[in-house]
Amino acid sequence: MALVPAAANAHEAVPGVTGFASQLLHPLVDTEQLFLLVAAAMVAGRMRPGTLVSAMLALVAGMLAGKGLHLMLPWLPLAWYAPLVTLALAGLAVAAFRTISAMSGLALIALAGAVIAIAIVPEQPTGLSLASAVLGTLLTGAALVLAGGAALGRVQSRWGGVALRVGGAWLAAIALLNLALVWQTLGGAVQ
Repeated sequence: MALVPAAANAHEAVPGVTGFASQLLHPLVDTEQLFLLVAAAMVAGRMRPGTLVSAMLALVAGMLAGKGLHLMLPWLPLAWYAPLVTLALAGLAVAAFRTISAMSGLALIALAGAVIAIAIVPEQPTGLSLASAVLGTLLTGAALVLAGGAALGRVQSRWGGVALRVGGAWLAAIALLNLALVWQTLGGAVQ
C-alpha cells in the first residue's frame, strides 16, 4: 500500500496562484524539475540546427512515457537517484561536446522528460487532476526547451560556447556532489 501513488499535499507554486496556473509554474519553482528542464534546453541548444522541434517532441514523448511507466509501476519514484544521474549525464554531455548528436541529444532530453514526469503527483487523486498536472508541466517544459534551446543554439562566439560548457559542468557537478553526499550518508548509516 505504501508504494501506491497518493495525492500531493495541497500546495501552491506561488502563494495565491492556484489551479492550472500553479501547475504551469510548478516546474519553475521545483529545483529538481527546473534543473532537468534547463539541462534539456542546454542539450537542445548544443544539437545541430533544425533539431529544436524534435527536441521539444522528445521531451513531450519522454514525459508521456515516464508518466505511463509510473502509472504501471508505482514504485518508480523510489529510484530517487534517477534525476541526479540524468542531470549529471546531460551536464557532462553539454560540457564535453561542442555539438551533441541528434540521437544522443534526443535520448537525453526524453530521459529528462521521463524522470520529470515520474515525479509528478497531482493535488487530488483523480484522473483529471493528474492530466492537468502533466499538461501544465508539459507546456512549461516544452516552452522552456524551445525558448532556451533556440537562444542557446544562437550562441556562436567562442566565449559563449565556453560559458555553455561551464554551465553544463556546473549542472554535472551539482548532481555528482549530491549523489556523493547521499551515498556517503547511506554508507555511514549501514555501517
